[in-house]
Amino acid sequence: MKKNTWILGLSVLVLGALVYYFQFQKDDSRSLSDGKEWQRDFAVQDTSEIETIFISKLNGLQIKLTRDGQFWKVNDKYMANPNVMKTLMNTITKLELQRTPIAKEAKNIVKSISTNGTNVKILNKNGEIIKAYFLGGSDLEGTGTEIIMEGSNQPYIVNVPYFQGVISVRFNRPEIEWRDRAVFRIDPSEIEGVSLVYPKQKSKSFKLTKEADGFYVERYYDVKEEGKRKVQAGRLDEYLSNFELKIAEAIENNHTGRDSIEQTMPFGVLNVQLSGDRSKQVNFYEIKNRYASGKVKSDEVERFLATVKPEDDFMLAQLRVFKEILRPYNYF
Repeated sequence: MKKNTWILGLSVLVLGALVYYFQFQKDDSRSLSDGKEWQRDFAVQDTSEIETIFISKLNGLQIKLTRDGQFWKVNDKYMANPNVMKTLMNTITKLELQRTPIAKEAKNIVKSISTNGTNVKILNKNGEIIKAYFLGGSDLEGTGTEIIMEGSNQPYIVNVPYFQGVISVRFNRPEIEWRDRAVFRIDPSEIEGVSLVYPKQKSKSFKLTKEADGFYVERYYDVKEEGKRKVQAGRLDEYLSNFELKIAEAIENNHTGRDSIEQTMPFGVLNVQLSGDRSKQVNFYEIKNRYASGKVKSDEVERFLATVKPEDDFMLAQLRVFKEILRPYNYF
């Protein structure tokens, strides 16, 4: 985070110099010089070169995106949302010069960016800057986005082909919006065991355990004392494949009722044991359909709120997405 703070501080100095420069320029309607080619070459052609992206604003927003194999990490803590990163990369590679603003407009752009601009730094694996620029808001015509290359004194207007809107919104996301919403993103070969406990339906609870010759299933509670039995390979593969990717509808860490909800009895407690002495636990809490008065409409459940460990996240999950995982004992 110290490095992020240093980058933000440097951005403030650069913006201050730009404001000073434009404060004493003649205010006329002539187009400013386009300057050297590097001043308007904003697109990164080869995203495979990108290793780190810093995004910062004077209001305190500081985001660090770092490549982690085929995925990305946010602020060295969380996996990044692949779809959000895809949009970001598409933007970075397709920034296109639209026009050069006239002198008066240019001065206003610099002043605006100096107070509310977004600094973007794109680095390669050696820590060298590939591109660094400041993004502003929409131009006067509402068809482009204000931008200044770091180290330049010439602002421009850019856009992305077929995109209508302000490009900077694709960068100005709080940390939670950069994060991956996957509850499970697991390679089935890493699974050593699964237990699923239904506190209100004990007979449906089960444990899957990996042994030398395959997986065995048994009741979590000794309801009928049946012992354990081997799971057929086809049924096992079908079940474990569901852990490859299950995505929540939203991350609800700021949910006002989280504490009280987590003190109630969950619908189900799912624990996945992974190789390397790792584990993942998810507690599912039913969301009942209710009238405005608070009275329950029906017992039908479409969504859950879920506590996810070890991340300690609180997520909104749809039953239709997770029903293949929330199976009963007799499924096996």
